[in-house]
Amino acid sequence: MTTADILTYTKIALHVANPDIDDVYSEGYEAAKNREDESSNPYQVNHDNHEYWSQGWWAGFYNQPQLNESNIPIDMLVKCCESRQDRAHKTTLHLANESYTNQSSSIKSTM
Repeated sequence: MTTADILTYTKIALHVANPDIDDVYSEGYEAAKNREDESSNPYQVNHDNHEYWSQGWWAGFYNQPQLNESNIPIDMLVKCCESRQDRAHKTTLHLANESYTNQSSSIKSTM
């Protein structure tokens, strides 16, 4: 496995593990527009994405304009960035450790 492969894998894993706030909000918004129940929120309770999805759902339910980068509340954006950086850091550490473990075992198996 090359460094480029590891970097590509890490970028994909970070995006999957840490979706953008606007993607999560839009999912909730679309769920309300499609008449899905608020209980269909796919994110864990007490997780930031649960809150963002729920905010999107309520906006869709009440036919409010959908948030985008130009009209998102600043406190919501700051909270999202802080928690996303923390989750991204933890994911990077986990992936780096996983990659190191896999490389170590493949080196040992060739000896």
